[in-house]
Amino acid sequence: MPLLSWIYVGSIVLQPMNLFIFADSSTSGLTISASRFLQAAVLIGLSFRVASVAVSQRSATRLAVPSTVNPLYRDYIKYFCLTVAAGLVGVASGAYDLPTAYDFRPEATQTVLSRFLFQPVLRPLIEYFISAYYFVYFVVLPAYLLRRQKDVGYLLSAFKAAVVVSLVVGAAGSWLPFIGEILPRNLADFRSPGNRFHGLFGEPKDAFGYLFLGLAMLHLGAFHKGLALRKMWTVVIIAAAIAT
Repeated sequence: MPLLSWIYVGSIVLQPMNLFIFADSSTSGLTISASRFLQAAVLIGLSFRVASVAVSQRSATRLAVPSTVNPLYRDYIKYFCLTVAAGLVGVASGAYDLPTAYDFRPEATQTVLSRFLFQPVLRPLIEYFISAYYFVYFVVLPAYLLRRQKDVGYLLSAFKAAVVVSLVVGAAGSWLPFIGEILPRNLADFRSPGNRFHGLFGEPKDAFGYLFLGLAMLHLGAFHKGLALRKMWTVVIIAAAIAT
């Protein structure tokens, strides 16, 4: 695989690993994590690639632009339009007039940038952008960066390895109190959420959802190999989710 595709795989694998958060939204307005550093690298690399194609004089070179009517994307387009309509209803009903609608933390703990990005007038627009960005990055870009079946296999294998490591770390933190106390929810504040299962997924409440994302990816990995996922994985994931 090209280097850019390897970086893309790393950004996907690290996305649910909230342990690797280096700054939270109270300082930067948006969470800064290892995955987002890699996402920035991918976007910069793609920008250079698109620029080189755009200035190329070869007649065979063209930019492949995804279609919004693609059956793979159609449902999200409908969903996004509904969220915009819901936002307009919210504006009309005064849902965004509450001064603390988006942040209940003391003002002293926030930076100027954070307060600016969390103001009720701006934050809904940022959420729309984030939703669209995530869809494009995680759903549309794989068709351009993971061109071979083998590339998809690398991604699924790497994700499986990350899930297994997180399960092992989370189990150790749940069974061994001294490990559970020193295992932080993220690297930004080093606060421990206690002996509940969380692994590398951050807080237990985040781990609950990401565990089932991991289960879905494990199913996808087995399907990619033409196999059925062992029931053991389902039992382990559900047990870990209960332990959160």
